[in-house]
Amino acid sequence: ISALPKSGLIGKTRWELTYTQPDEAGWQAHREALDRHFPFRNFEFARLAPAGEERHFRISGEPMFAADGSFLGYRGVGQDVTELKRTEAGLRQSEARFRSLTMLTSDTYWEQDEKYRFTLFTGTGKEWIDAARNAAIGKTRWEMNFLNMSPADWQAHIALCEAHQPYYDLKLFML
Repeated sequence: ISALPKSGLIGKTRWELTYTQPDEAGWQAHREALDRHFPFRNFEFARLAPAGEERHFRISGEPMFAADGSFLGYRGVGQDVTELKRTEAGLRQSEARFRSLTMLTSDTYWEQDEKYRFTLFTGTGKEWIDAARNAAIGKTRWEMNFLNMSPADWQAHIALCEAHQPYYDLKLFML
C-alpha cells in the first residue's frame, strides 16, 4: 500500500477510499465478513495510485479480542501484487496469441495423455476435422479404424511414442 499517501488512509475503511476493484458486491461481502469478525485471507482490491497507475493489493487479517471476549479490531498484512497481476495478464495474452496462431497455421492441434489417448483435438473449417475430433477423444491413433497405415508403420509410430521421442510429418490416410 506504499504507493498511496498514508495520510489519506488513516481513519478510513478500505471501501471508503477510491478503488477500481472489486465491485460493490465484492466490498459488501468483505464488509459482512468483517462485521462478523471473521478472519480473511487473500482479499484482493485495486486502486489508482497518485501517478494514475492501477495498483493491486492482497490482504489478510485476523480479528483481535480482549480477555473478556470483546472485539478490539483487526491486525493484518498486505502485499502489493501489481507486478504479479501484470505478469498473469501478460501470460493470458500470450496464451491467446499462441492459440490464435496455432489455429491460423495448422489444421489441428491435439494433446494426448500418458497412454497416448487424445484429450484435446481442435480445428475448424473442414468436415474431416469435425469427424476426427468426435472420434478421437479418449482413443489412441491406432484405435481409430478410419486411419490407414500399415501394421509396420503403426508399430514404428508406437515405438517412438513409448520411447518419448518426437516425431514429425506423420502421414495418416483416412479411409
